Amino acid sequence: MLAVGVHYAQADLQHKYSSTHTAWDEGSRKKYESEALTALQSGIHGLDNLQQDMSNAVNQQSSFVFPGAGDFFMKRAAFNAAGDLLLELSFEQKAIIIDDDFHLQVAAPHAPDIHGKWLKLEDSSVVLVVDQKDATLFQLDNGSLVVDQSGLPAGPRSVTKTAPDSDDVQDLIFVAAKPDSEEESSDDETTEKKLECSTTGSKFDYSFNISSGLWYDTFALDTTGKHIQLFKGDTDAPGPYRVFNLSAVY
Repeated sequence: MLAVGVHYAQADLQHKYSSTHTAWDEGSRKKYESEALTALQSGIHGLDNLQQDMSNAVNQQSSFVFPGAGDFFMKRAAFNAAGDLLLELSFEQKAIIIDDDFHLQVAAPHAPDIHGKWLKLEDSSVVLVVDQKDATLFQLDNGSLVVDQSGLPAGPRSVTKTAPDSDDVQDLIFVAAKPDSEEESSDDETTEKKLECSTTGSKFDYSFNISSGLWYDTFALDTTGKHIQLFKGDTDAPGPYRVFNLSAVY
C-alpha cells in the first residue's frame, strides 16, 4: 500500500491598516484594525484541520494499491532516505485483437420476412439463411470481398456479372482468385469487373469502379427471390426488386 503524507506550513500574516479619512480617531482606528486582524487570523488558523482532513481523504478513503493484474510493469524497487517505497512503473501495452472476418446480415426493417437473415455462399451465388452459424464468413482483401478460409482471405472472391434485361441490378457471384496478370488478360465475360467493397463499422458498401467515386449500399433479390444481386437503381421506384442493405457483423 502506498501511504501519502500531507504537510503544510503556517501562513505568515502581514497587514497594514489604513483609511482614506484624513481625520481619524485613534481609538476607533485601533478598534477596527484589531477586529479586521482577528477575522483574518481566524480564517487562516481555521486551516489547522485541513492537513488531517486531506491526509484522511488520501490515505483512508482513496488508498492506492500497486496493481497485480499485469496492467503495469514494476521495476527498480527501492527505499529513499525517509523510508518511502519507490517503484518505477510503466504501462503494459496489451495486444489489440482486430477482427478481420465478418458475416453479412440483411438490414430490412420494412421486410420482416428477410430482415435479420444472413448471407451464405452456395456454388458461386449467395443466398439467405436464417441462422448465423450457417452463414458464410467473409474478409476484405485489398478491397475485394473474399470468403474466409481458416482465418485467411483464401476462398472465392466476389465479382460482378451483368444481369439480363436490367440496368438496375448486376449479379453478385464468387469465383476462384486468379493472378492479376490472368485477370487482366481474361476474355471471360462472366467475370466482368472487380467489385470494390468497404466496411465502416457495420456499414457495408460496394463500388463497381472505385475511380468513379460512386458507392452503393443497396442489394436486391433476383426474380426467383433467392439469389442476391447488387442494386444501383432508384430505391423509391416501384419494381420487381426487394431492396435492402447489408450490415457487417464482426
